[in-house]
Amino acid sequence: MRHTIVVSLLIALVCNTATAEVLPAEQWTPEARLTLARALVAEATWSRIDHAAIAWVLQKRWRQRQQRRPTWTFEEQVTAYCSGMRLRSKRTAWFRSLPENPVASIAPVNWPSKREWAEYVPHWERVLVTVDQWQAGDVVDPCRGKAIHWGSVEDSSRPTRGGWRAVACGPTRNIFWRHGPTPQRSALARGVP
Repeated sequence: MRHTIVVSLLIALVCNTATAEVLPAEQWTPEARLTLARALVAEATWSRIDHAAIAWVLQKRWRQRQQRRPTWTFEEQVTAYCSGMRLRSKRTAWFRSLPENPVASIAPVNWPSKREWAEYVPHWERVLVTVDQWQAGDVVDPCRGKAIHWGSVEDSSRPTRGGWRAVACGPTRNIFWRHGPTPQRSALARGVP
């Protein structure tokens, strides 16, 4: 009897995790998929660990925002939160034009002339696969659900002044943050014996 219950629970767990999509199906449109992939490249170039962490942060922020604005889409969240997706410049045009179906002979608009697009097609294809795996629930959050923001190393002084604390997410290019209470001064530092 106990064996049957344990096996039933394991089967239920496997079935639930195998079909556990990160976003509701209506949010995972082809446009949202492509926007997320482009934003990941804009924010972290080809770093897979950053891609995973950023995707999870965006998902968490979207869920928070949706509580206040139920019609807010995941695609809107990605575009609003990733500066490279909002800024319109020649420098940002190449990743905003990364194709859904990459072809080695057709480079994105304004692709850097010193780089051979064909060499980067496998990297871009890997990003597209990663976002699909993430949506399927097969990509682990390297920040373990603790991060709610990220920024480059150059941005690192600003968040700490606002009460943000760095989160250990592994060997990432970006720094990931959580908002936390200001650490209490020790009793000794306050003059309490």
